[in-house]
Amino acid sequence: MSPPGAAPVPPGPPIHQALHGYDHGHRLLASSRPIADDDLWLLDRLSDASGQRPVAGNDGYLTGYPLPSGKTYALARTWYAPSPPRPNVVWTHTLLVPDDALTGHRVSWLLTLHRRPSTSSRADLDRYFLPLPPAVPDAPHDTTDLDPEAATEVLTRLYSQAPGPAVLELDGLDERDRLCMAVWEQQWPRLRRAFSFCSGALEPRRGADRPFDLLLAPPGLLPGAGPAPQPPDALSGPALQALAADLLRPGGLRDFLRRCGPDSARLRIVPLLVQAYVMATAAEPPAAVLAAVTARAQKPQSMRLLKRALLDPRDGLLRAAPPDDVLRALLRPDVAGRLLEKDAAVHAWAELAWDANPAAVLAALRPGDLGPRRPGQPRPVAAARTAEAAAVDVLPRLVDTHARPDQLALLVGADPALAAHAVVSRGGPWWSAWAALRPDAFKRTLTSGLFDDPALLPRAVEATVVVHSDPDRYRALRDRSGASCVAALLSAKALSPRWADVAAEVPELLADALRQGLDASQAAAAADAAPDLDFVRQVGFDAFQPLAEASALWAARPRRAAVVFAAASAAASPSADTALGETYEWLYDQFQRHGADDAWSLLTSALPGKKDDWDRCQRLARGTADAVGGRSGPPRTEALLAIPPGRARERLLAELERRADRAEDHEWPRWEQLLRLLKPWW
Repeated sequence: MSPPGAAPVPPGPPIHQALHGYDHGHRLLASSRPIADDDLWLLDRLSDASGQRPVAGNDGYLTGYPLPSGKTYALARTWYAPSPPRPNVVWTHTLLVPDDALTGHRVSWLLTLHRRPSTSSRADLDRYFLPLPPAVPDAPHDTTDLDPEAATEVLTRLYSQAPGPAVLELDGLDERDRLCMAVWEQQWPRLRRAFSFCSGALEPRRGADRPFDLLLAPPGLLPGAGPAPQPPDALSGPALQALAADLLRPGGLRDFLRRCGPDSARLRIVPLLVQAYVMATAAEPPAAVLAAVTARAQKPQSMRLLKRALLDPRDGLLRAAPPDDVLRALLRPDVAGRLLEKDAAVHAWAELAWDANPAAVLAALRPGDLGPRRPGQPRPVAAARTAEAAAVDVLPRLVDTHARPDQLALLVGADPALAAHAVVSRGGPWWSAWAALRPDAFKRTLTSGLFDDPALLPRAVEATVVVHSDPDRYRALRDRSGASCVAALLSAKALSPRWADVAAEVPELLADALRQGLDASQAAAAADAAPDLDFVRQVGFDAFQPLAEASALWAARPRRAAVVFAAASAAASPSADTALGETYEWLYDQFQRHGADDAWSLLTSALPGKKDDWDRCQRLARGTADAVGGRSGPPRTEALLAIPPGRARERLLAELERRADRAEDHEWPRWEQLLRLLKPWW
């Protein structure tokens, strides 16, 4: 427990230390732990004076550098020794800082641990053999009164990407110390551990494997302090201003650097991070921000933390941008292949963009990437696929699950196959929305091939009929799916008469549909669409037999009865004979009532007599007599048996009697059989 009034000791490992000074030469005088040979060699060299002679005003300068063994950073302060045994003797107290101690927001508290020895006595050196407890982080390192021009110049040189160290002459050791610490404290932990600097350099300094990064020196004492060249990838003006402002007054930029920095320990990456921050916080278009980042970090695996810091939908810098703009930006051809799916948050941005502007998501779809699979079928997911590869799978699936029927026209504009899949897979109101599409959009969905499936055709037809679509949709569906579609349409409930007109436009498709074997309802609809008598005869009675056997259906419309009559007249089978007799008797009754004009218009060209003959019943009887009287083949007695007693049968018997009287000798054997049947009726 700490004594009353004492500052609490923060948790964490102790800070080990080492002291160098003069003892028959410059050497290690004390340390709180053993030091590896490679580390000791570097400590011995860099703890010595930074120049060949003492310089007034340079007493107590700082030096910081990583040790070669790793995991330890040396932060040293060097003083000139009073009453030296020889010129340029120095004391150097070095803190052996573990990596964990460099992870906080502030590291300037380490300076409070430096102690200048007073003598070389054993009693004075004893305290350097013990580790130091971590100091309590006090107030932030004061940087508000730093010279802005000096701060800007240091940052310009340090991050200019020019070869060699950043060198600057600056009067005042305290100013140089605070400037070095401000720069070091601004960096993220990984960069801090690799950074090397000296606030009192009188000669060039070098670490274990490379020159120091930053050398500050009293005026006129260090070569190479002239203007540094500015390569193309140096800090831009706005970026430099932002970095300098943050150096003086820490803010959001520093937090951003800490968030993105763990990807790299190189100084040259700082301009990219700062430039990305400045562009994003200045509300520049997301496309410009991402293009700038991916132009430098072209590999998908590079600078992933930076890419996430921009694109995280929850707390990324681009989160306030319109989501459709962000989606378009991250899917640009020059960007999408340089982002990993997880870093770009493709699915999250697509969902946000869909809520804000569905057209932007649909515009990002590339139908050529859908491949042979159906749009809703996911592809195997690679372990680390790019945003470009992810979009091929993510966007169609998102649209497939989020789209509403009222957005179907948008889907068609983006990808007809995806729209068709949404209709087929989700059903319900989607079918109505599909049937109500503009004709051009309706036709585009048919190219997907999904509506070629015979199992789907009845549903497609029903939807088209229910919304009372115009003939253009009927024609498009008919032409795409052929006879199967015509057969399905013939099954539709509430079939529109306009559909019958469309079916009749291509008689061969209607004939093919009839030959597929339709039921009575379908055959009835086909009879309504039959274009003429030649078509009926070409198709034949077998196609219309289901209708012939459903008397209620053909009796509901005279034209259907006429179709059955015409088809049965040209056939020769017991069922055809029965149908012929039944339809003759029914049509005779309709003609006698001066009705059934549509049936008459179909049959008139085939019935004997003048076309303008007003007696329709007589002409019907003559035509029926020709069919049953054996003009070609044996007489069809079954047709006569199907006609009940009444005016129609009497008229037909009279016609048959006339034909028998006029028969030639060679025709008589055919009529004899018929007359034997008729004799009981006379």
